[in-house]
Amino acid sequence: MTPRYEPAGFPIVAGNTDIGLYLGGVARITRFQGGRRPYFWSMDLSLGASLKVGPRGLEFVQQSYEWQSDIIGLLDGWLRLNPAVFFFRTINYGYWGIGNASPSSPAADYTGEPGRFFQFRLSEFWAYLAGRLTLHGPFSVSLSPVYRFVSPEPYADSQLARDAAVIEPSGAPRIYGVRPLHLVQLSARFIYDTRDSEIMPTRGLAYGLWLQYTRGFPLDADVAYMATGVSLSHYVPIAGPFVLAARLVVDLEFGRVPFYDLARGATPYMLNMPGGGGAIRGVPSARYAGPFKIFGNIEIRALLVSFRLLGQNFRLGLSAFFDAGRVWSDYTFNSPLDGAGPGLKFGTGLGAYLRWGQATIFRAEIAYSPDAASANSGFPFGIYITDGVMF
Repeated sequence: MTPRYEPAGFPIVAGNTDIGLYLGGVARITRFQGGRRPYFWSMDLSLGASLKVGPRGLEFVQQSYEWQSDIIGLLDGWLRLNPAVFFFRTINYGYWGIGNASPSSPAADYTGEPGRFFQFRLSEFWAYLAGRLTLHGPFSVSLSPVYRFVSPEPYADSQLARDAAVIEPSGAPRIYGVRPLHLVQLSARFIYDTRDSEIMPTRGLAYGLWLQYTRGFPLDADVAYMATGVSLSHYVPIAGPFVLAARLVVDLEFGRVPFYDLARGATPYMLNMPGGGGAIRGVPSARYAGPFKIFGNIEIRALLVSFRLLGQNFRLGLSAFFDAGRVWSDYTFNSPLDGAGPGLKFGTGLGAYLRWGQATIFRAEIAYSPDAASANSGFPFGIYITDGVMF
């Protein structure tokens, strides 16, 4: 492979039905060298803000700033580093309560600002360094120290404010983390990866097992927990350019978990799950929260058309998918917060892919889910425009 740089800089018009219309820009530079795949290193800088119609009309609901790098070719390819710094603030982060049967309608006696019962303001700063060391062949291990500053701000009389005031019969609060916190965490991930490509895999396996410890400061916030989980992804070519991609994710948390992490999974970047565009598409981010989460994805995808524009290579593709899963509020598996029956949450829909050069993928998806109307009344769809394949 001839050593070269592949720069890309462009405005972004993206977003989803959780955050609205996202406007911003990204600058990316990718270095190809020495036959390293998918590249030798890549670096991104992105910033933007989103607009969405809310209780006060058209609102700026989110701003985000991110720098990240992926350096593959260290120690003759044995070491891979992923440093990143990230900040975002939103005024409409979702909180519907804990459990698989959390309510979808505001309380009848709600006296706060209309439209804010299931929302709160959230500011977060992250800095992390993931170091991945190849052990042998497809086996590797990743260690990730992470620092986070998280500051939630409940709206008056909201679901979050109500739950934060509840003390359980045991004397413990119903939820933890409703104050500004410094969170220090260390995660280890054991990886088995035989994919033919990280950018757009068509065959192979990607298995991950993770362990994580998180401690909150100040200590009197009483936040500390362990987490573990697995992610199992399979990719199988089925006919021509079409690929069947399937994934199963299980995430378990133990201890005094801040309420916002109950709707996320224990990865270095804390993936929103089971709702959101990275898990069950169509289900709003943070719609369901609990220490035990499980979901799966099945997707048929293909890159179908190739073309050149302004000296650049592009490919267009399509996908169809089905996602499903649920949460449990505790490990007794009979809590009234989880309801009766299977309680399966699902989303299904179609997507489109645009591949730019060798290292950049954009996707746009629309997903139907009965839960989508929880965040956007009367609109049972989730819409997502972002970069990269979901898995």
